[in-house]
Amino acid sequence: MIMKMLIDYNLIDPFMIDVQKLLSFCNVIQKGYFPDNHYHNAAHILDSLQGMHFFLSVANMKKTLKREDILAGFISNLIHDYEHPGFSNSFVIRTKHPLSIRYNDQSVLENHHVAAAYSLLNKDENNIFSSLDHNLKFYIRKLIIEVVLATDLSQHFLILTKLKTQLDNNFPTTSQEDQTLLVKLLLKLSD
Repeated sequence: MIMKMLIDYNLIDPFMIDVQKLLSFCNVIQKGYFPDNHYHNAAHILDSLQGMHFFLSVANMKKTLKREDILAGFISNLIHDYEHPGFSNSFVIRTKHPLSIRYNDQSVLENHHVAAAYSLLNKDENNIFSSLDHNLKFYIRKLIIEVVLATDLSQHFLILTKLKTQLDNNFPTTSQEDQTLLVKLLLKLSD
């Protein structure tokens, strides 16, 4: 499904994404969505990817975003619950789970989703960003991190308040702040 979306949104050729690396990355990511996790599984990711496609196409949000923001949005969506253990952040923190120790009780699961997915992306056979220049890689990585961390429910009201403030300022504008907020909102709505 992600392959079809990246093709439909013309994201393969402009970003020189190696299709074999994309397939490899998708295969290893899919293995991190455990079937015995009744909610945060591969079906949930397919559903949220379809939701993002809906907002980008039917709601025409794609006209507002740069191509690299759309790419980062789709990859964020793909990895946003990678290796989810099926417990909430508060449970993981209260039980002193090793992940809570590793991420200092701060957006524990979301930090893990990004870090674990990027450990796979850093392997040559999965590195869909290998052809990008350094600045674009850095930009996309930063955006992916921000977007996935925004799925932490403890950030919900902060993001909602930011949206309400921005709506008074002709949101969305072409400012990077508005673009980032829009990608966060797309994933939150899709999720």
